[in-house]
Amino acid sequence: MSQRSMYTAVSGIRNQQVYLDVIANNIANSGTMGFKMGRITFEESFSLLLQGASRPPGDQGGVNPLQIGNGSSIGSIDNIFTQGNIQSTGNQTDLAIQGDGFFVVNNGQNDLYTRAGAFQWDANGELVLPFNGMKVQGRIADETGFVNEGSAIGNIEVPFGSVDQARATSGINFVGNLDADAQPVGTITKTDRLYAREIAGEATDVNLLYANGNADLQITGLSSLSTTVTVTSSNGTDGLSKTETYTYVETDTGSSSQDFHSLDDLIAEINSDFGTTHLTVEMNSAGALQFTNLSGSNNSLVFSSVNSVLNKALSIANGVVGDKTTDEFSHVATSTDKLVNLRNAQGTSLGLALTDNISLVGRVGGTEIDSVAGGTVDPYVQNVDDGTGDSITYGDLIQFVENSFNITNQDGVQIDSSSGAMVITGDGGLDYEISAVNITTNSATTTSTAEQFDAVFDATVGNWNETQNATDVIHEA
Repeated sequence: MSQRSMYTAVSGIRNQQVYLDVIANNIANSGTMGFKMGRITFEESFSLLLQGASRPPGDQGGVNPLQIGNGSSIGSIDNIFTQGNIQSTGNQTDLAIQGDGFFVVNNGQNDLYTRAGAFQWDANGELVLPFNGMKVQGRIADETGFVNEGSAIGNIEVPFGSVDQARATSGINFVGNLDADAQPVGTITKTDRLYAREIAGEATDVNLLYANGNADLQITGLSSLSTTVTVTSSNGTDGLSKTETYTYVETDTGSSSQDFHSLDDLIAEINSDFGTTHLTVEMNSAGALQFTNLSGSNNSLVFSSVNSVLNKALSIANGVVGDKTTDEFSHVATSTDKLVNLRNAQGTSLGLALTDNISLVGRVGGTEIDSVAGGTVDPYVQNVDDGTGDSITYGDLIQFVENSFNITNQDGVQIDSSSGAMVITGDGGLDYEISAVNITTNSATTTSTAEQFDAVFDATVGNWNETQNATDVIHEA
């Protein structure tokens, strides 16, 4: 191996040693206040030229130069002045700089610069670096505490024994931001779920109807093109028997298509298949399916369904036609349902009659309501009769309640679409807190038995479920 190649290799080893020295120094000073880590960079030594390059001569190509590298050398050793972590020490004279800049200290002859701010007061009341006694430089405030940027820079000194005469506080400035997006919250209270009697012609989806009687459950889980209802009628007079199966679908396709979506659809299918030979069916005033024998026939009926709840609701009518009906069916209450047709969570009628009146009392912000915005006979009373001999709707009752509490927010009083419950959303803040809601039939004018209505809407504990309390916007320092 030539001597030159040995020097080339050794240059890398030597530079690597310096690299390790820099790293070792960084590690050694990891706890040193104000220390800034070092970084080494390398560069290639100038190469030895053995032969220069030549341009292409005529029809030949050019020739590159012949060079041999002479190893590496140290390019620079730099300090990295990134912001370090600032920590509290509990010592009032320990200072740190956030961002660029240096503390200025003086050794008696020259100004020097440092990022280490571990200062102390010396015996003369001057601020110094404790490990070398260099004095911290700065501008001194005047007797009012004002620092003039044009004043001379000198030693920072607070002579021992100096005092400042006590002065009464003349003013306090407090600055802060309040959350402009914060909003007061209003009361939200709601009743239990409510249903309404299923009426011929309403064509409500059988799925989610409530069956009161044998099933006493809400019908769920009907699957389109999968759930079926089978009807068998046996004529005891001529011995003829007939069986048909109907399939639940999302959209009914006609009265003779062997499918159904609503009870109306199922009634039309049964009448189409059995209405000329065995029996007819209709929905009665209670919302149940009522069967009638054709003249001269004596039929027995058998219902079955793959859905267990629907099977219970229909199969209670099995047996001799005319003796029994199916369960009474109700749908989730909506704004267009007549008030006299409303039913509670168990499918029981609320018992309202056209001759009944409904009274409302309650509090807004702790004060009894004292007026209602028009449309009633009395400020607190709503007639069930709409004035034409027909019942007002559930939507009319909703509007009556909203007016009574003078609610102005967009939610106001609404009907929960999934449960039919009445939901009251008061305006925001404790000044509009809604409480003691008591909606009852007026006993002085009521001629029917409407205890079930009162059991849903009066102020009895448990009737109204308050899901949100009214609160004000509060900011604390």
